[in-house]
Amino acid sequence: MRAYVALANAIQEAKFLRRLCMDMRVSAAGKLLIMIDNQGVMNLSRNPVHHQRSKHIDIKSEVQESRINLEYVPSEENVS
Repeated sequence: MRAYVALANAIQEAKFLRRLCMDMRVSAAGKLLIMIDNQGVMNLSRNPVHHQRSKHIDIKSEVQESRINLEYVPSEENVS
């Protein structure tokens, strides 16, 4: 569940940075790309079914409406 909350925070921060770029008239075209090393969280975010523990976190709408792309990166290759 912590990884899911971390993804929600990353999406929130990415959306803020995109709005900031737009306000500064800096090009921020294209979809947001977030690289993640947790396939379970990726599957949960793509699944349209609301889960009791995650229903208050709004990741699914961002991913399903294709405003954000999630890309799997193995932990060994994840620089962060």
